Amino acid sequence: FLIFLRPRNAQISHQMEVRELVDIIHEAAKDPKVVALYGNFGGSESKFTLGGLAHAEEIRNAIRVFNQSHQSPSELNTSNTADQNTTKGNSRMPKKTYAYGESFTTPENYSFFVAAEFQTIQMQTRGLLNLSGLCIGNSFFRGFLDKYGIKAHVFKHGQYKNFPNSFTDKGFNNPHLKSTKSLLASLEGTVCSGINSSRGIHEMFDDRTWRAVRDYGSLTTTNAKELGLIDFHPPQNPLDYLIASKDKSDNSEQEPKKLPEWLENFDTRNFKANHAIDLVKYSKQVQNRKKKKLSMLDIQFIQAFVETVEKVTGTSVSCHTYNVQFMLHFISALLCLLIFFMCNDAFNLSRYLKNQP
Repeated sequence: FLIFLRPRNAQISHQMEVRELVDIIHEAAKDPKVVALYGNFGGSESKFTLGGLAHAEEIRNAIRVFNQSHQSPSELNTSNTADQNTTKGNSRMPKKTYAYGESFTTPENYSFFVAAEFQTIQMQTRGLLNLSGLCIGNSFFRGFLDKYGIKAHVFKHGQYKNFPNSFTDKGFNNPHLKSTKSLLASLEGTVCSGINSSRGIHEMFDDRTWRAVRDYGSLTTTNAKELGLIDFHPPQNPLDYLIASKDKSDNSEQEPKKLPEWLENFDTRNFKANHAIDLVKYSKQVQNRKKKKLSMLDIQFIQAFVETVEKVTGTSVSCHTYNVQFMLHFISALLCLLIFFMCNDAFNLSRYLKNQP
Protein backbone atom coordinates (compact mmCIF):
# COMPACT_ATOMS: atom_id res chain seq x y z
CA PHE A 1 0.00 0.00 0.00
CA LEU A 2 0.89 3.68 -0.10
CA ILE A 3 1.41 6.13 2.78
CA PHE A 4 -0.54 9.36 2.31
CA LEU A 5 1.14 12.28 4.06
CA ARG A 6 -2.02 14.33 4.58
CA PRO A 7 -5.60 13.46 5.52
CA ARG A 8 -7.71 13.60 2.36
CA ASN A 9 -10.41 15.66 4.04
CA ALA A 10 -9.26 19.27 3.93
CA GLN A 11 -11.33 20.01 7.03
CA ILE A 12 -9.20 17.62 9.09
CA SER A 13 -6.05 19.14 10.54
CA HIS A 14 -3.40 17.13 12.29
CA GLN A 15 -0.28 18.32 14.07
CA MET A 16 2.65 15.99 14.57
CA GLU A 17 6.11 16.42 16.00
CA VAL A 18 8.90 16.25 13.46
CA ARG A 19 10.60 13.43 15.36
CA GLU A 20 7.42 11.35 15.19
CA LEU A 21 7.00 12.04 11.47
CA VAL A 22 10.63 11.10 10.76
CA ASP A 23 10.32 7.86 12.75
CA ILE A 24 7.16 6.90 10.85
CA ILE A 25 8.83 7.47 7.49
CA HIS A 26 11.76 5.34 8.64
CA GLU A 27 9.33 2.59 9.65
CA ALA A 28 7.63 2.83 6.26
CA ALA A 29 11.02 2.52 4.57
CA LYS A 30 11.54 -0.84 6.31
CA ASP A 31 7.96 -2.05 5.86
CA PRO A 32 7.76 -4.41 2.83
CA LYS A 33 4.03 -3.70 2.47
CA VAL A 34 4.67 -0.02 1.80
CA VAL A 35 5.65 0.57 -1.84
CA ALA A 36 5.24 4.36 -2.15
CA LEU A 37 5.08 7.63 -0.25
CA TYR A 38 2.67 10.34 -1.43
CA GLY A 39 2.92 13.86 -0.04
CA ASN A 40 0.01 16.28 -0.51
CA PHE A 41 1.28 19.81 0.08
CA GLY A 42 -2.18 21.33 -0.13
CA GLY A 43 -3.47 24.40 -1.91
CA SER A 44 -6.13 27.03 -1.34
CA GLU A 45 -8.05 24.98 1.26
CA SER A 46 -5.20 23.41 3.19
CA LYS A 47 -1.51 24.05 3.67
CA PHE A 48 1.52 22.00 4.56
CA THR A 49 3.26 24.02 7.27
CA LEU A 50 6.61 23.59 9.03
CA GLY A 51 8.30 25.13 12.03
CA GLY A 52 11.47 26.12 10.19
CA LEU A 53 14.38 25.11 8.02
CA ALA A 54 15.75 22.59 10.51
CA HIS A 55 12.42 20.72 10.48
CA ALA A 56 12.40 20.77 6.69
CA GLU A 57 15.90 19.28 6.54
CA GLU A 58 15.00 16.46 8.94
CA ILE A 59 11.95 15.54 6.87
CA ARG A 60 14.01 15.68 3.66
CA ASN A 61 16.57 13.33 5.17
CA ALA A 62 13.82 10.89 6.15
CA ILE A 63 12.39 10.97 2.62
CA ARG A 64 15.89 10.31 1.28
CA VAL A 65 16.06 7.22 3.48
CA PHE A 66 12.75 6.08 2.02
CA ASN A 67 14.11 6.64 -1.51
CA GLN A 68 17.13 4.48 -0.66
CA SER A 69 15.13 1.74 1.07
CA HIS A 70 15.84 -0.78 -1.70
CA GLN A 71 19.32 -1.06 -0.21
CA SER A 72 20.13 -3.74 2.33
CA PRO A 73 19.21 -2.97 5.97
CA SER A 74 22.87 -2.58 6.94
CA GLU A 75 23.31 0.07 4.24
CA LEU A 76 20.05 1.91 4.93
CA ASN A 77 20.91 5.47 5.93
CA THR A 78 18.69 6.52 8.85
CA SER A 79 20.93 9.37 9.96
CA ASN A 80 20.57 13.03 9.09
CA THR A 81 23.30 12.88 6.46
CA ALA A 82 22.96 13.62 2.80
CA ASP A 83 24.51 10.40 1.50
CA GLN A 84 23.24 9.94 -2.05
CA ASN A 85 25.04 6.66 -2.78
CA THR A 86 23.01 3.65 -3.87
CA THR A 87 23.82 -0.02 -3.98
CA LYS A 88 24.10 -1.52 -7.43
CA GLY A 89 22.77 -4.96 -8.15
CA ASN A 90 20.35 -5.11 -5.23
CA SER A 91 17.30 -7.20 -6.11
CA ARG A 92 14.82 -5.35 -3.89
CA MET A 93 12.42 -3.11 -5.79
CA PRO A 94 12.95 0.61 -5.15
CA LYS A 95 10.10 2.45 -3.46
CA LYS A 96 8.60 5.52 -5.10
CA THR A 97 7.86 8.95 -3.70
CA TYR A 98 5.35 11.41 -5.17
CA ALA A 99 4.59 15.01 -4.18
CA TYR A 100 1.49 16.94 -5.21
CA GLY A 101 0.50 20.54 -4.59
CA GLU A 102 -2.05 22.90 -6.07
CA SER A 103 0.60 25.60 -5.64
CA PHE A 104 3.87 26.06 -3.80
CA THR A 105 3.58 29.62 -2.56
CA THR A 106 4.79 29.61 1.05
CA PRO A 107 6.96 32.70 1.65
CA GLU A 108 9.92 30.70 3.00
CA ASN A 109 9.96 28.11 0.13
CA TYR A 110 10.09 25.37 2.79
CA SER A 111 7.22 23.38 1.29
CA PHE A 112 8.92 23.11 -2.10
CA PHE A 113 12.26 22.51 -0.35
CA VAL A 114 10.72 19.37 1.17
CA ALA A 115 8.81 18.44 -1.99
CA ALA A 116 12.03 18.58 -4.04
CA GLU A 117 13.27 15.45 -2.24
CA PHE A 118 10.36 13.42 -3.68
CA GLN A 119 11.20 11.59 -6.88
CA THR A 120 8.18 12.95 -8.78
CA ILE A 121 6.71 16.42 -8.23
CA GLN A 122 3.23 17.25 -9.51
CA MET A 123 1.67 20.70 -9.51
CA GLN A 124 -1.89 21.51 -10.52
CA THR A 125 -2.19 22.95 -14.02
CA ARG A 126 -3.17 26.44 -12.85
CA GLY A 127 -0.82 26.39 -9.88
CA LEU A 128 2.05 28.77 -9.15
CA LEU A 129 5.55 28.17 -7.83
CA ASN A 130 7.07 31.00 -5.81
CA LEU A 131 10.82 30.85 -5.19
CA SER A 132 11.15 34.41 -3.93
CA GLY A 133 13.82 33.61 -1.36
CA LEU A 134 14.06 33.95 2.40
CA CYS A 135 13.75 36.99 4.63
CA ILE A 136 14.73 37.87 8.19
CA GLY A 137 13.14 40.58 10.31
CA ASN A 138 14.25 42.19 13.54
CA SER A 139 12.27 44.29 16.04
CA PHE A 140 13.82 47.38 17.65
CA PHE A 141 12.27 48.78 20.84
CA ARG A 142 14.53 51.78 21.51
CA GLY A 143 11.88 54.29 20.35
CA PHE A 144 9.22 52.65 22.52
CA LEU A 145 11.51 52.66 25.57
CA ASP A 146 12.47 56.33 25.05
CA LYS A 147 8.81 57.33 24.78
CA TYR A 148 8.05 55.96 28.26
CA GLY A 149 11.34 56.96 29.84
CA ILE A 150 12.74 53.45 30.12
CA LYS A 151 16.46 52.88 29.81
CA ALA A 152 17.86 49.41 29.12
CA HIS A 153 21.17 48.49 30.79
CA VAL A 154 22.86 45.68 28.87
CA PHE A 155 26.30 44.10 28.79
CA LYS A 156 27.68 43.33 25.34
CA HIS A 157 31.00 41.77 24.37
CA GLY A 158 31.98 42.27 20.74
CA GLN A 159 30.28 44.26 18.00
CA TYR A 160 28.64 41.19 16.45
CA LYS A 161 26.71 40.25 19.59
CA ASN A 162 23.48 41.65 18.23
CA PHE A 163 20.78 40.60 20.69
CA PRO A 164 21.02 43.77 22.88
CA ASN A 165 20.67 45.97 19.78
CA SER A 166 16.90 45.44 19.88
CA PHE A 167 16.82 47.49 23.09
CA THR A 168 19.66 49.97 22.50
CA ASP A 169 19.25 50.87 18.79
CA LYS A 170 16.46 52.12 16.55
CA GLY A 171 17.64 50.19 13.49
CA PHE A 172 20.42 48.06 12.04
CA ASN A 173 23.97 49.21 12.59
CA ASN A 174 26.66 48.06 10.16
CA PRO A 175 27.91 44.95 12.08
CA HIS A 176 24.34 43.86 12.83
CA LEU A 177 23.30 44.27 9.18
CA LYS A 178 26.42 42.46 7.96
CA SER A 179 25.90 39.43 10.22
CA THR A 180 22.18 39.27 9.36
CA LYS A 181 22.90 39.31 5.62
CA SER A 182 25.56 36.63 6.10
CA LEU A 183 23.12 34.40 7.97
CA LEU A 184 20.43 34.95 5.35
CA ALA A 185 22.84 34.12 2.51
CA SER A 186 23.84 30.90 4.28
CA LEU A 187 20.22 29.79 4.75
CA GLU A 188 19.38 30.73 1.15
CA GLY A 189 22.37 28.73 -0.07
CA THR A 190 21.21 25.70 1.91
CA VAL A 191 17.76 25.79 0.30
CA CYS A 192 19.05 26.36 -3.24
CA SER A 193 21.77 23.71 -3.04
CA GLY A 194 19.28 21.24 -1.57
CA ILE A 195 16.83 21.78 -4.43
CA ASN A 196 19.68 21.52 -6.96
CA SER A 197 20.87 18.25 -5.45
CA SER A 198 17.41 16.68 -5.18
CA ARG A 199 16.27 17.70 -8.68
CA GLY A 200 19.62 17.10 -10.37
CA ILE A 201 19.83 20.60 -11.87
CA HIS A 202 23.34 21.58 -10.76
CA GLU A 203 24.51 22.45 -14.27
CA MET A 204 21.50 24.65 -15.05
CA PHE A 205 21.02 26.45 -11.72
CA ASP A 206 23.95 28.51 -10.52
CA ASP A 207 23.79 31.61 -8.31
CA ARG A 208 23.04 33.82 -11.28
CA THR A 209 20.12 31.63 -12.37
CA TRP A 210 18.66 31.58 -8.87
CA ARG A 211 18.80 35.37 -8.70
CA ALA A 212 16.97 35.54 -12.04
CA VAL A 213 14.29 33.12 -10.77
CA ARG A 214 13.75 35.17 -7.61
CA ASP A 215 13.51 38.39 -9.60
CA TYR A 216 11.10 36.86 -12.12
CA GLY A 217 8.40 36.19 -9.52
CA SER A 218 5.76 33.45 -9.64
CA LEU A 219 6.45 30.58 -12.04
CA THR A 220 3.61 28.91 -13.93
CA THR A 221 3.53 25.14 -14.37
CA THR A 222 4.96 25.55 -17.88
CA ASN A 223 7.85 27.66 -16.58
CA ALA A 224 8.54 25.27 -13.71
CA LYS A 225 8.54 22.20 -15.95
CA GLU A 226 10.86 23.82 -18.51
CA LEU A 227 13.31 24.57 -15.69
CA GLY A 228 13.11 20.99 -14.38
CA LEU A 229 11.55 22.00 -11.07
CA ILE A 230 8.42 19.84 -11.52
CA ASP A 231 7.68 16.69 -13.53
CA PHE A 232 3.94 16.64 -14.17
CA HIS A 233 1.06 19.15 -14.12
CA PRO A 234 -2.31 17.37 -13.82
CA PRO A 235 -5.59 19.31 -13.63
CA GLN A 236 -6.30 17.67 -10.24
CA ASN A 237 -4.79 15.34 -7.70
CA PRO A 238 -4.32 12.04 -9.58
CA LEU A 239 -3.97 9.80 -6.52
CA ASP A 240 -7.53 8.41 -6.54
CA TYR A 241 -7.30 7.59 -10.25
CA LEU A 242 -3.93 5.86 -9.81
CA ILE A 243 -5.18 3.76 -6.89
CA ALA A 244 -8.37 2.84 -8.77
CA SER A 245 -6.37 1.75 -11.82
CA LYS A 246 -4.38 -0.73 -9.70
CA ASP A 247 -7.26 -1.89 -7.50
CA LYS A 248 -8.67 -5.16 -8.86
CA SER A 249 -11.86 -6.72 -7.59
CA ASP A 250 -12.23 -10.32 -6.39
CA ASN A 251 -13.04 -11.32 -9.95
CA SER A 252 -9.60 -11.70 -11.55
CA GLU A 253 -11.07 -11.39 -15.05
CA GLN A 254 -12.17 -7.81 -14.43
CA GLU A 255 -9.75 -5.23 -15.78
CA PRO A 256 -8.63 -2.22 -13.72
CA LYS A 257 -10.35 1.08 -14.30
CA LYS A 258 -9.11 3.09 -17.27
CA LEU A 259 -7.12 6.25 -16.60
CA PRO A 260 -8.29 9.65 -17.92
CA GLU A 261 -6.51 11.10 -20.93
CA TRP A 262 -4.53 13.65 -18.92
CA LEU A 263 -2.81 10.78 -17.07
CA GLU A 264 -1.56 9.05 -20.21
CA ASN A 265 1.85 10.74 -19.91
CA PHE A 266 2.20 9.69 -16.27
CA ASP A 267 4.54 6.76 -15.57
CA THR A 268 1.90 4.36 -14.25
CA ARG A 269 4.03 1.23 -14.74
CA ASN A 270 6.15 2.07 -11.71
CA PHE A 271 3.12 2.97 -9.59
CA LYS A 272 2.51 -0.30 -7.71
CA ALA A 273 0.19 0.75 -4.87
CA ASN A 274 -3.40 -0.55 -4.88
CA HIS A 275 -4.40 0.92 -1.51
CA ALA A 276 -3.73 4.22 0.25
CA ILE A 277 -3.59 4.83 4.00
CA ASP A 278 -3.12 8.25 5.57
CA LEU A 279 -0.24 9.01 7.88
CA VAL A 280 -2.31 9.14 11.08
CA LYS A 281 -3.75 5.63 10.59
CA TYR A 282 -0.37 4.22 9.67
CA SER A 283 1.15 5.82 12.76
CA LYS A 284 -1.40 3.99 14.93
CA GLN A 285 -0.61 0.71 13.18
CA VAL A 286 3.10 1.20 13.87
CA GLN A 287 2.43 1.96 17.54
CA ASN A 288 0.28 -1.15 17.93
CA ARG A 289 2.96 -3.32 16.32
CA LYS A 290 5.61 -1.92 18.66
CA LYS A 291 3.41 -2.56 21.71
CA LYS A 292 2.81 -6.18 20.69
CA LYS A 293 6.50 -6.72 19.99
CA LEU A 294 7.51 -5.16 23.33
CA SER A 295 4.94 -7.25 25.18
CA MET A 296 6.30 -10.45 23.62
CA LEU A 297 9.87 -9.49 24.56
CA ASP A 298 8.76 -8.81 28.14
CA ILE A 299 7.08 -12.22 28.37
CA GLN A 300 10.16 -13.97 26.97
CA PHE A 301 12.39 -12.18 29.47
CA ILE A 302 10.13 -13.14 32.39
CA GLN A 303 9.96 -16.76 31.25
CA ALA A 304 13.77 -16.93 31.06
CA PHE A 305 14.05 -15.39 34.53
CA VAL A 306 11.50 -17.80 36.00
CA GLU A 307 13.30 -20.79 34.50
CA THR A 308 16.56 -19.58 36.08
CA VAL A 309 14.89 -19.19 39.49
CA GLU A 310 13.39 -22.67 39.22
CA LYS A 311 16.79 -24.20 38.44
CA VAL A 312 18.52 -22.38 41.29
CA THR A 313 15.86 -22.95 43.96
CA GLY A 314 14.51 -26.27 42.74
CA THR A 315 10.94 -25.00 43.15
CA SER A 316 8.14 -24.40 40.68
CA VAL A 317 7.08 -20.79 39.95
CA SER A 318 3.79 -19.97 38.22
CA CYS A 319 3.82 -16.99 35.84
CA HIS A 320 0.80 -15.64 34.00
CA THR A 321 0.91 -13.21 31.11
CA TYR A 322 -1.55 -10.86 32.82
CA ASN A 323 1.05 -10.33 35.59
CA VAL A 324 3.71 -9.10 33.14
CA GLN A 325 3.89 -5.56 34.52
CA PHE A 326 4.08 -6.77 38.12
CA MET A 327 6.77 -9.32 37.30
CA LEU A 328 8.85 -6.70 35.51
CA HIS A 329 8.74 -4.40 38.55
CA PHE A 330 9.56 -7.33 40.84
CA ILE A 331 12.55 -8.38 38.72
CA SER A 332 13.78 -4.78 38.54
CA ALA A 333 13.62 -4.52 42.34
CA LEU A 334 15.58 -7.75 42.74
CA LEU A 335 18.25 -6.58 40.31
CA CYS A 336 18.55 -3.26 42.17
CA LEU A 337 19.01 -5.07 45.48
CA LEU A 338 21.60 -7.39 43.92
CA ILE A 339 23.57 -4.43 42.54
CA PHE A 340 23.36 -2.68 45.91
CA PHE A 341 24.75 -5.66 47.83
CA MET A 342 27.50 -6.17 45.26
CA CYS A 343 28.54 -2.53 45.51
CA ASN A 344 28.37 -2.65 49.32
CA ASP A 345 30.57 -5.76 49.44
CA ALA A 346 33.06 -4.19 47.06
CA PHE A 347 33.16 -1.04 49.22
CA ASN A 348 33.73 -3.02 52.43
CA LEU A 349 36.49 -5.05 50.74
CA SER A 350 38.30 -1.96 49.53
CA ARG A 351 38.04 -0.35 52.98
CA TYR A 352 39.40 -3.52 54.59
CA LEU A 353 42.35 -3.63 52.18
CA LYS A 354 43.18 0.02 52.83
CA ASN A 355 43.33 -0.64 56.59
CA GLN A 356 45.79 -3.49 56.17
CA PRO A 357 49.42 -2.63 57.02
